[in-house]
Amino acid sequence: MECFSKRVRLILICLVILMPLIYFNEANNSYGTSNSQELSQNQDVKAGWNYMDDSWYYFNSSGAKITGWLKASGTWYYLDPETGVMATGFRQVGNAWYYLNSSGAMQTGWNYIDGSWYYFNNSGARVTGWLKTGGTWYYLDPETGVMATGFKQVGNTWYYLYSNGAMQTGWSYIDGSWYYFNGSGARATGWIKVGRTWYYLDPETGVMATGWQNVDGKSYFLHSNGAMESNKMIQSGDGVQYVGYDGALKTTPFQYIKNVTLNPDSNGLISWAEYNSYRPQIEAMESANSILKQVGYSLWEAYKWSGSAITYRNMTTDASNGISYFANVGFNQRSGNCYTMASTFYYMASALGYDVYQVSGFHQGRYKVWAHSWCEIRMNGNTYIYDPDILKETGRTIYGSTYGQRGTLKYILSKNQYMNL
Repeated sequence: MECFSKRVRLILICLVILMPLIYFNEANNSYGTSNSQELSQNQDVKAGWNYMDDSWYYFNSSGAKITGWLKASGTWYYLDPETGVMATGFRQVGNAWYYLNSSGAMQTGWNYIDGSWYYFNNSGARVTGWLKTGGTWYYLDPETGVMATGFKQVGNTWYYLYSNGAMQTGWSYIDGSWYYFNGSGARATGWIKVGRTWYYLDPETGVMATGWQNVDGKSYFLHSNGAMESNKMIQSGDGVQYVGYDGALKTTPFQYIKNVTLNPDSNGLISWAEYNSYRPQIEAMESANSILKQVGYSLWEAYKWSGSAITYRNMTTDASNGISYFANVGFNQRSGNCYTMASTFYYMASALGYDVYQVSGFHQGRYKVWAHSWCEIRMNGNTYIYDPDILKETGRTIYGSTYGQRGTLKYILSKNQYMNL
């Protein structure tokens, strides 16, 4: 009996010693046993965060160890579904990747991690592919989520992303060359038109071309700013070369303006002798093209310019001076009379491709006959009047009118003569 009592006392002593080794396994709602090191750290497990064995755990108010996603004090954490250990760093949960900083807090928005930028949406999931945030597009590697910079090919299209990851549009100067990216960010190649200007971008690299370029068997000239030249004489050592309305170099005889035919050789070279024989006409036409480039390639804009930009002054009305003489006075001096205004309009209408004529004639005033000059344009078998001087002197428009129409002048047709260039 005494022996039995000793055994009972021994069992009770053992139980007292082992009781602290019993703990509640809240993940499985069961109890288990801990090792001696855990015992030293977990003698007083409390609700909330507990640091044990160099790891953080979270216990709810019932003492149950939490696993999976946890929101505490407004912040999300992820606790290993098997061990309950608080996760840090990148973590894949299902099909999504998340990043938890060294404090375990789930990250959102932009984060700079190990030398690279990543973006995590409002749910914490790592974003890949195209992302628009703050009005700006970014591209994140579809495998790693790393923010891309520099040139990046996506599908068959190239894009450029600055050092801050922002996708570029429009003109961009990169590594000593100009490129153009359209509104979707795609790198342009070949011919593009920006505003009123044509440019040529290398079909392989997208680099903006300058100087003479051969494209599909035709030669084009592009300035140092990339702008394609058109309707322009380009001087060279032995003569001049002319690029037409489409920008292509002329290499066969062509009509430059009514009654003026130029004869380039197979290399597009026009001799200085031929050029100088038509210098007044060439200079007037180049001035007309320059004005049209400024105001817009419109007959109405040409009419308004001729009827407003030239200051009126008395000068010769001798029609034998020719249209080119009066036009160059108007373009260069911005002053002159009705002949000057009509001549500048004549050249701009010619540059726009209209069948235009300048009239030297007269109109009947209230008390006398006045010498006058205006233009006619023939279209669809009809003749229309364009008189920019009237706009200048009275503010009225005689634009596309017909002879005898109400509001026009009393033109004396019997005294009209057509002027020569």
